[in-house]
Amino acid sequence: MTLAIPTELSNELQAAIKEALAVADKCNKVHGKVTAELKLRMTVAADHQAQLC
Repeated sequence: MTLAIPTELSNELQAAIKEALAVADKCNKVHGKVTAELKLRMTVAADHQAQLC
């Protein structure tokens, strides 16, 4: 079964999907940076802890 979608609605849907994908991509990049920063800080903290012991 094929659903007929009016062209203007289809264009709006495509634009909304593109925007949502762009936001998701940006979130993934930020999440990656935050994760990398957190790993770095945890490594530094572990090194510091090892030096104290």
